[in-house]
Amino acid sequence: MDAEWLLSLLKDPYDARSQFLLGEVYAERIYVGRPGSGDPYDPVLEPSDEKALEYYLRSAEQGYGKAMFRIGQMYEKGTHPRGISTDRAMEWYLRGSDRGDPDSMYAVGRMYHLGNGVYQSYEKAMEWYAKAAELGHAEACYRIGKIYETGAYPEQSAEEAERWYTKAEENRHEAIRCRPM
Repeated sequence: MDAEWLLSLLKDPYDARSQFLLGEVYAERIYVGRPGSGDPYDPVLEPSDEKALEYYLRSAEQGYGKAMFRIGQMYEKGTHPRGISTDRAMEWYLRGSDRGDPDSMYAVGRMYHLGNGVYQSYEKAMEWYAKAAELGHAEACYRIGKIYETGAYPEQSAEEAERWYTKAEENRHEAIRCRPM
């Protein structure tokens, strides 16, 4: 990415996607190199979780679901200035889910699957994974297949597992290439 692209984002502070992308740059999810520096690791903007959060919040205030997902991640992983809070992470993931963001839906399912900040429930995990899978989320398809393969819920089914693994592969899930046949 180049600096001109970054500056074009700054021109519209009311565009939710632009604000989200600036958050991604500050969070080092998108690299924008300094023009003419000759150093490929010389970023235009210094990485900053606080600045990333600022732009994610601006984007989220405008209803951008992916920004809500990122804020949830910050709470879950502890990169949010307030530290780790699985309750707040779940709140943001649910907000993102309400806006139709499949990553948020997957994150809600994962939290139920692992019992991370909520009671563990394979039923709820499957429900949320299925919502994300309907939107083409490969990891959600893979997790559903894994749950069927292990028989964690509702019952073991090699056929259902294979069906979901196939969907994951169609959506280009990396782990599917590594699983034993």
